[in-house]
Amino acid sequence: MFDGFAQKKSCKYSNLSRIFDFEINVTDKQTDSFEHIENLTVIVRNKTTHKTQKLYYSTTEVTIPFDCVGRSYVTNVNKGESVTDGDMGDIVIADLNFDGKEDLAVRSEASNAFGQLYTFYFQNKDGSFIENSDFLKIGSLEFPTVFPTNINVKTKILTFKIAINAMKKRTVKFQYNSKIDKWVKVYNVISNY
Repeated sequence: MFDGFAQKKSCKYSNLSRIFDFEINVTDKQTDSFEHIENLTVIVRNKTTHKTQKLYYSTTEVTIPFDCVGRSYVTNVNKGESVTDGDMGDIVIADLNFDGKEDLAVRSEASNAFGQLYTFYFQNKDGSFIENSDFLKIGSLEFPTVFPTNINVKTKILTFKIAINAMKKRTVKFQYNSKIDKWVKVYNVISNY
C-alpha cells in the first residue's frame, strides 16, 4: 500500500513588520490516490509581547513552491521589486483596509488565468489576524483574490490589473468609503497589453 510522501518547508520573515515576525510552514503531501494536499501554517509572533497566533490553510490545488521571499509596504522590503504573473512574494504586509494596522496576505495558490492568488488576513484591534474571504467581493464572482498592483493611502484606492487573455487586461480600482464602511468600484477598464 502506498502511504504517500510529504515534503516540508519553513520560511521566516523578521523584516516585513515593525510589530510582528512571521513564519510559514508548508507541508506538501501526495496521497495514494495521487491527490496533492498542501497544508500551510502561518505563525504570527508579536516582537514585544511574544504573543503567538497560528493561521491555517489547506488546499488540494497544486500550488507553486514557496521561495521564502516576502514584500512589505510597511518597512519597504522588496516593495519596488518587479512583479511577474502577480507574484508579490509568499507573504505581503500592507495596510489593505486603511485602518492604520498592518494586514497580511499569504500566497495560497497559483491560477493559470490570474497568476498568484492570495488569502487575506486583516488585523483586529487586539492585534490578532482574521481571514477576510470577502475582501473586495462586491456582489460579483469576477474578481479573484489577487494582490493589488498599487496601494494609494491618500485616496484609499487599491488598483488591480488582471489578465483577461493573451491580448487584453482589466484594470480595476476600488476606493474605501469610510462613511458607509464599504469598498466602491470606481474604475473598470479593459485594454490591450
